[in-house]
Amino acid sequence: MIKGAVPFLLLLLFPQLSLSQPDPSLLSSPNLIYGFPGTHGKMLDKKYYLISYRADAKVPEWTAYRLLKRDLDGPAKRKDDFREDPELAPGERSKLKDYYKKGFARGHSAPAEDFTRSVTAMSSTFFLSNMLPQHASLNSIKWSQLEAHARDVARELDSCWIYTGSVFNQSAAKHKTLGTTRTGKQKKIGKDSVWVPTHFYKIVLAHDNDGSLLIWAFLMEHRNVKLPGEVTDYAVAVDSIERLTGLDFFKDLPDEIENRLESQVNQLWPIK
Repeated sequence: MIKGAVPFLLLLLFPQLSLSQPDPSLLSSPNLIYGFPGTHGKMLDKKYYLISYRADAKVPEWTAYRLLKRDLDGPAKRKDDFREDPELAPGERSKLKDYYKKGFARGHSAPAEDFTRSVTAMSSTFFLSNMLPQHASLNSIKWSQLEAHARDVARELDSCWIYTGSVFNQSAAKHKTLGTTRTGKQKKIGKDSVWVPTHFYKIVLAHDNDGSLLIWAFLMEHRNVKLPGEVTDYAVAVDSIERLTGLDFFKDLPDEIENRLESQVNQLWPIK
């Protein structure tokens, strides 16, 4: 929940942006739970997951999907069929050549390994609208571990909802582990000026066996270094991600429950 003087702060962080609402049909999507967090771009419904897409940045702002235990460990194999998204106009989308020899992986927002249930589901994750420039040192180590842990939540509790997003904040607060800050202009790659995130976040919501709600949130700085420590060192409160992004997650929860859950840092991770 966004509180107090935060709206004024958001105007300072996002002076050119305003939150918008999607087509009403998306609000009933099984890939959303407890409300629509908002978008600073346009919504793309990929059936298996949703994308809030920033056409100015040529990357997803966030993705969201419900992950069921029965959807995991399916028959589909990774084909790496990276391609432009035909749902976007040429001036709105990135191209494969934007990433060529730029020193970044094409990092999935909604990870392919979560969509092995069918060839079609797996293939849908390789649209470039689901990709962001990501250093391999993050993509293949800490971030990959976090994605695997999120799948374990679905295995243990039968289902969960996963939001994955990017932050473009050159002056974000110091992280307790890295102790670094950034200043300067937004980094971009390729002829289409694809924005490079300064941070990535993931929020996971699930119902415990007794019906109570569990929420985890993680924020990782995006640098070309191996992040130290454990995944739990990057656990944060949902409130802190909302302050960085201007989004409002789970706003349809009763205020008392939302306030309590989003202000806590849940370090009981991984769930297995």
